[in-house]
Amino acid sequence: MNITLITTTISVPHVISLYRRHAPPGTGIVVALERETPHELHEFLHAIDARPVLGESYTCSPLIGWNCIQRRNIALLEAIRRRTEIIVTVDDDNIPMDNTYFEDFESVLCEEHEEWDGLGVAASSRGWFNPGILLEPPLSHRGFPVEEAFDCALLTHVTGARVGVAAGLVLGDSDVDAVWRLANDSVRTQVSEVGRAGVVVDPHIKTVFNSQNTAFVRELAPAMFCPPGVGRYDDIVASLIAQRVMRHKGYYTHFGKPFVWQHRNVHDLRRDLREELWGYENIERLAAHLDNVSHLAHLSVVGMLRVIWESLRVQWFPERAVNAAIAFLDDCEGVL
Repeated sequence: MNITLITTTISVPHVISLYRRHAPPGTGIVVALERETPHELHEFLHAIDARPVLGESYTCSPLIGWNCIQRRNIALLEAIRRRTEIIVTVDDDNIPMDNTYFEDFESVLCEEHEEWDGLGVAASSRGWFNPGILLEPPLSHRGFPVEEAFDCALLTHVTGARVGVAAGLVLGDSDVDAVWRLANDSVRTQVSEVGRAGVVVDPHIKTVFNSQNTAFVRELAPAMFCPPGVGRYDDIVASLIAQRVMRHKGYYTHFGKPFVWQHRNVHDLRRDLREELWGYENIERLAAHLDNVSHLAHLSVVGMLRVIWESLRVQWFPERAVNAAIAFLDDCEGVL
């Protein structure tokens, strides 16, 4: 199985050497860099057979900008260029907790394995599923609508589900928003039995996943664009747009293994809060908007995404994000 791991960093990501040790032969590692990259980072990447990329030739590059987490999109384009079957996206502060890390992703995403038979989310009281309830004690995942956080979800058995996205659970300093982090303990050391077994979410039930410890199949890669201009909701926006495509393609989202421990990089929580304000106000509006996008049937994934992104030329959605996304899709067509 052809796998590529992608990330972005401005410092030497020593943890990536651990992913290399766990990776099956032939696994690619692509790291999107900034212009001012220290020499020791290049040396480190060469030593672990990782590909550094600036991506200045891509149309979307200047629209994304520099010195931002959205440079990850450049690594995504390089992974697509490699004709990768499974793409794994991680942050440089995610520590894999088991040497079966890549095998866990393959077990739910690889076509050679049987389709998912196990637990699935059948319904929730308001149509959302919060993956934070799979940790113990439960928490609200970053980007999840506050009002929906602890609504009851009904679990049932699922057979023959095709998984397109596998979101591994994050322990340690878990992925929560600034409000939660300021008001509550965000460290988690345990996973619920449901989280350990794994659960799939029907694409008609809304959920969120992030760009750390998450894998997806090649067909969905163009949907994973993390737009600039929406602050710390870039990957959350991507997750909702991806799910809109997944409905047409019949793909489910899986939450469970593999697990990582997040040794969180230093953050300014006041800055985090400022960068989350757009999402607090608009994430449910975005989800409702996506529900109403039509004329997607019979289109390719890129075709569907063009319709979706063009539909977001609305007053409340940043124009910069739409322009960068359209340029990214142009780049995708050049490497698919």
